[in-house]
Order: sequence, then C-alpha cells, then structure tokens
Amino acid sequence: ECDTLLSHLQNYPAEYDGQLRAIRDSCIALVMLDAGLRVSEVISIRRGDVGWGDIVNRNIRVPAHIAKRGSARTIPVTLRLQGLIELMQLNIWIPFEWKPEQTAFFNLKTGRPLTKQGVGRIIRNAGRVSLHRNIHPHTLRHTFATNLMRTTNARVVQQLLGHKNLSSTQIYCHPNQQDLKKAIDTLPAGK
Repeated sequence: ECDTLLSHLQNYPAEYDGQLRAIRDSCIALVMLDAGLRVSEVISIRRGDVGWGDIVNRNIRVPAHIAKRGSARTIPVTLRLQGLIELMQLNIWIPFEWKPEQTAFFNLKTGRPLTKQGVGRIIRNAGRVSLHRNIHPHTLRHTFATNLMRTTNARVVQQLLGHKNLSSTQIYCHPNQQDLKKAIDTLPAGK
C-alpha cells in the first residue's frame, strides 16, 4: 500500500507545477514513512536540517524546539529518501533560492510554510485516489515504527521516534504469527 501511495504522489500531471508538487509531496510522505517524523515536525523542519547549499545531509536533524517532547534527535535517511531530498534540492530549494533557515516544505505558489491541514490534505487525497480510502499522515509514521519494531529493538525505535517513555513506543508493536515464530526459532532449543 505504501508503494501504491508513493507511486500516486510521484505521478502528478507532467506540467511544471505538477512535477514540483510530485517531488515535494513524495518527499513529505517519505519523511514520515522512512524517517518517522510527526506532521508537526515535517512542517517545522528547516532546509538546513536536511541539507545545506547543494549538499544533502545523510541525516535529518529534528531540533529540540520543534520536537514534541523538546528533545532533539538525528535520524539517518534511507537511500530513497536521500534521492528525493536531492530532487528537492535541485528542483525546488536552489531554484527558489530557499535559505537554510526557511521551512523545508512550503506552498509552491505562495512560499508560505505548509500547515498540518495542508499535509493532511495531501496524504488523504493521495490515499483516496490510490487506495480508495482515507489515509491519515500519522499512519505513515505508524507504519515506519511498526516496520522498525520487526527489525530492531524497542529502544532503537524509541530513539528514532523521539519518545520519552518506552511505553509510548510499544503502542507500535503488532507482532504477527511470523514474528512469533521468528522469536521462537532464535531460541537455542527452538532450532
């Protein structure tokens, strides 16, 4: 489903504005899906938190003043997210002469920062068209966390999500039958 949603976002009509929207909106979705940012963090991060000049950072910095619990964190970026950030850099930030202290994601016509409602509209509309149902932006963060819980320990997921308490992170733990079997198979007597 995530691939279907991303494919829709990447294939807006080919006119100039459509291409730029496709890059921006895909990048917004991937920042939540591959880095686990909250919507409030997505609309608040600055260009300098993801790249500087024509260089793309290998990490996204979430400064303390925009993090929900006031605790800064640094999140490594996936290769596919890094590729989209590079497209943002080349096609949007540099041509628009966007400065490092300006918000990374903005309205392409007005230059104003996007709002939570604006990001919600982008994700909901993409979900309706591509998956025939409403998708809330937090669903992408939830998917990020659930996928991570299947590959690493809860403390790592806690750090990446910026949770103060481990109990908040455990909400994203949805073990399926395959996860249970894998856990048993790792026991010395389970083999």
